[in-house]
Amino acid sequence: MEHQDFKTLYLRKSKPKPKQTHTFQKERGDVTDDTQKPFKKIGHDFKQALLKARQAKSMSQKDLAQKINVKPTVIQNYETGKVIPNGEIINKMNRVLGIKLPKCK
Repeated sequence: MEHQDFKTLYLRKSKPKPKQTHTFQKERGDVTDDTQKPFKKIGHDFKQALLKARQAKSMSQKDLAQKINVKPTVIQNYETGKVIPNGEIINKMNRVLGIKLPKCK
């Protein structure tokens, strides 16, 4: 085996990469879903229209959330007026509930 040109190869375990120390904490006004905008409270008309339409269809917040593919907390936040709904979600709710919800002010 003298005719073969082998070099000694040393295998070493690489050093572990340090874990990121950054924690992105949400501020108190932030919400958990990207489809919600936590800028200001919405008008009373939208909240009441959504609540009445959902109850007229005998749906729970969870049922409505499942039909429009969002978390139940999203519907809860809309009905309590904590966040301004996304236009896409309003359109989905309009289709599922069969009504036209008023514009957010």
